[in-house]
Amino acid sequence: MGINISTELTGRTVKTLRAKATYHRDHIAGLSDVEAKEYLLEVVERDLAEAKEGFGRIKDSLPHADRQSAQVLSILWNARPRIKTYGFISQELEYLNGRYPDEPAINGVVKRLRRALEKTDYPIQINNHYGIGYNLSAPDDWQAPWSDE
Repeated sequence: MGINISTELTGRTVKTLRAKATYHRDHIAGLSDVEAKEYLLEVVERDLAEAKEGFGRIKDSLPHADRQSAQVLSILWNARPRIKTYGFISQELEYLNGRYPDEPAINGVVKRLRRALEKTDYPIQINNHYGIGYNLSAPDDWQAPWSDE
């Protein structure tokens, strides 16, 4: 059963919005197409709400960062210490904002994020892997103010 969820974002149609719901396959298999689409839309809405709540906590703890910088910090924080490619970061930002930023745009966001982090005492370092992407490193014993771990 192939399910495509189309949505209207900023005047253009996105052909397929991939819900981060591959772990729901067993549940979806027993549903009709209409029920599966409704279920996946609920999952997408719930994922977006959770992500926005997390970004809000990051934004509150990092007052000099803009919204997109907080989103990139969240993406890298949740993936640490793995390297996240430019493409992956772009897909995540498109999922959240409806726009697919290119590599120079991501570099600009990371530059703003580094400047915002310099104004804090957070021991976070963002490493650039030329031509690949970024990863974030922080001491293992450091508790982030936005983290609920």
